[in-house]
Amino acid sequence: MPGERTEQATPRRRSEARDRGQVLKSVEVNTAVVLLAGAWMLQSNFESISVMLIDMTRYTFTHITHPDYTVATVHMSAMGLALTVMKAMAPFCLGLVAVAVLSCLVQVGPLFTLKPLQPQFSRMNPLAGFQRLFSSNSLVDLVKSILKVALVGSVAWSALQGQVDTLPMLSSVSPRDAAVMIGAAVYQVVWRVVGVFAAMAFADYFYQRWVFDKSLKMSKEDIKEEYKQSEGDPQIRARLRQRARALSRQRMMKAVPKADVVVTNPTHFAIALKYGNGMEAPMVLAKGERLVAQQIKKVAREHHVPMVENRPLAQALFKACEVGQAVPQEMYKAVAEVLAWVYRMYPGRAPAGFSNPPAARPAPSATSGPWVDLPGALQPGLSNAIG
Repeated sequence: MPGERTEQATPRRRSEARDRGQVLKSVEVNTAVVLLAGAWMLQSNFESISVMLIDMTRYTFTHITHPDYTVATVHMSAMGLALTVMKAMAPFCLGLVAVAVLSCLVQVGPLFTLKPLQPQFSRMNPLAGFQRLFSSNSLVDLVKSILKVALVGSVAWSALQGQVDTLPMLSSVSPRDAAVMIGAAVYQVVWRVVGVFAAMAFADYFYQRWVFDKSLKMSKEDIKEEYKQSEGDPQIRARLRQRARALSRQRMMKAVPKADVVVTNPTHFAIALKYGNGMEAPMVLAKGERLVAQQIKKVAREHHVPMVENRPLAQALFKACEVGQAVPQEMYKAVAEVLAWVYRMYPGRAPAGFSNPPAARPAPSATSGPWVDLPGALQPGLSNAIG
């Protein structure tokens, strides 16, 4: 169906979603990781925490019958107890906060955006809120919550049932032994609950990943529109290329009057060449085929630029050279023959130091003999190649 979102999201679509704060994240994974870290830290520091609580309880009951209790002394005692508890629990709480932040970073990565905090008036629509309340996502969250409570409750109850016989013995043992027994019972409950949360987090992560990928899917029309926005409208790009070619052609035509010669095919190709003192090799000022070639020849006639018909040379120059490039070394000899003839026939175009012989020879072509008599004023790179 047209408009159906069946295509995977493009990197740009994912980047835009990330900028909006729409990322793949499972709350159940964070909960499981925090519970796992909390259980481990609690078990590792249980002895020191239990000793602190026992000492605090003993101190409280020892001084509870103090005769001069006032509001100030009660407040001071309460503050002292609170500070003691805070000192004992601070590393535990800070560790849990660090684990929670690290869990988010592992899932989401470093991300800072204020777009989720921006007001969205669509969320104030009561009808939209009512629809979200009874949407499929809300139903799935409800099922997950019920399942979580049922599983955690059943696992905790089964763990506590195994400790029913040991609980009445707490009154007949020392406080330290009682703490150890309570800790063993708590550990059994906690680790089973952590196992349940870990299994649920594993399943929830892949479910959230499926939901996230589904929410970012695109239709074929969306992909085409994104391509237009990123690469530009094909029609606009075609017009820009056409405009660039027109400007390049104008610059070429302005350079044709400066050429020493135009080598032609005679009708299909035209290449304007220039050579002067200080140049290592002749350079192509303009080239074209068919209509552009006719235009180059027209400009050459208007500015009295000599034209030489040499079909193999014209074809080779058109294929091998670009505008602004020097003639390849393997073509030096053929080009030098053409330039030598031009300089003899048109002495005014010859570089400084060129001696014009009295006898003019016919223009060189593919059938003419290999004659070259260039002056020493021409650069060695060309003179040696044809010498």
